[in-house]
Amino acid sequence: MYIIGATTEKTPMMGKKAHNLHLLKSAGFEVPNGFVVNLYEKNNNFTDAIAAIGGYPVAVRSSGELEDLGGSSFAGQYETYLGVNSDEMLTECINKCFDSAKSERIKKYIQEKNINATEQELQTNMSVFVQQMVAAKYAGVMFSINPMSGREEEILVELCNGLGEKLVSGLVNPSQYVINNKDYTYEYQEGDEVVALTDNMINDLATKSLEIQAFFNHPQDVEFAFDQNDKLLLLQSRPVTFIKWRDDSDEFTNADLKDGGVSSKVCTPMMFSLYRNTFNDTLEVYLRKTNILTKEITTPWIIHRYGIAYWNSGILKRSLVKIPGFDERKFDEDLGIQKDYGKQGP
Repeated sequence: MYIIGATTEKTPMMGKKAHNLHLLKSAGFEVPNGFVVNLYEKNNNFTDAIAAIGGYPVAVRSSGELEDLGGSSFAGQYETYLGVNSDEMLTECINKCFDSAKSERIKKYIQEKNINATEQELQTNMSVFVQQMVAAKYAGVMFSINPMSGREEEILVELCNGLGEKLVSGLVNPSQYVINNKDYTYEYQEGDEVVALTDNMINDLATKSLEIQAFFNHPQDVEFAFDQNDKLLLLQSRPVTFIKWRDDSDEFTNADLKDGGVSSKVCTPMMFSLYRNTFNDTLEVYLRKTNILTKEITTPWIIHRYGIAYWNSGILKRSLVKIPGFDERKFDEDLGIQKDYGKQGP
């Protein structure tokens, strides 16, 4: 048995869910207290552990080593129990969580995902995470990138009143906030329930979403709750496993130019300012003076995302195509751009 956040190290058999929360709590994020139980401890007496995390009621959730991977999350596959309020009930729920690794639902899921794991491996490589319950005013999930539009500047928040279990299980259609991560402006769409977040709550969600994404170096799907005092608490964090990549922007690439060009490594702000001046001024002036570019350009020539510089090859191609003999495939090959041209070809 292990109390999360006690050290910065991962203990054996902690599982992905508990480990991610352990890392966040160790780093100072607001995560409710909890402890981890492995298969060989499932029938122990947990009276002292419950007291150490603040007492009942608690939530009981599985935490497997195969959970929350880049291409499969196991979200909703294992059992979860909320409002557990006695030692007897706790032991029963812990055992049911371990038994869920042998369910037909899990067998079907691992077959669909082509995961190579036996029933015994699933059970022995999982733990159960016991966590303080939050008396939630609002609860839900937030995505640090909008998976429905692919817009990296948007944070998608779906939430409901009270506990988030009714949202996860589909009992209610969530209310939705789409927050711009640069200025925290937002759009609100009401679901089955009226959810009225304050500006401070929205700022907290946006700030924490970006901080957690930076912490894990990957877009995150975060479960959260606001308690009765409007305090934001983190209940789970895992990689976003599905993103509908955006199709409303130009074609950007980090492929190198012939003179050394845009590096594929992290680009410092000072170096990016040099690239930006080159693309925004020199290249555009050249294209205009040669009458290759005649239309007004509103999209940027170069952008800085997650430390990497990407230049707008789409604008350049649409300009160069006016030149007789322009060959997009040859252009891409020369610069090292890898592209699927689809059925119509380049």
